[in-house]
Amino acid sequence: MPAPRRPRGWAVKTPAEALALPAVTWPGVDERLDAYYRARDRAGAPPAKQGPPAKDLAEALRLVELGQAVTFPPESVARRYPRAAIAYHRVEGLSDARLQVAWPETSRSPRVAEFVRAALGQ
Repeated sequence: MPAPRRPRGWAVKTPAEALALPAVTWPGVDERLDAYYRARDRAGAPPAKQGPPAKDLAEALRLVELGQAVTFPPESVARRYPRAAIAYHRVEGLSDARLQVAWPETSRSPRVAEFVRAALGQ
């Protein structure tokens, strides 16, 4: 199977160029979360060109490989899922990714305690 080709003009050089391309959509998630995933959650963000829907990260990355859309994953995704047909570039000025940790209040598990300490940077 030949390598997927990107449509002409997809050599993105600036954040504005990335934001002008169709972005993967995330149906079924909260509207604010969908806007975050499409880099449209900040005031003044340009209107999004609706890209194809994805049900999970693997599908979103496949849509990018096929040249059908862009997506704005956290840097950790770029490091963990390198793909020859995808060019990852840092885009400054987007909202930070946030991680929240929850655990049972009554938990006495040493593993849970260790994880929480690591997550909190202690």
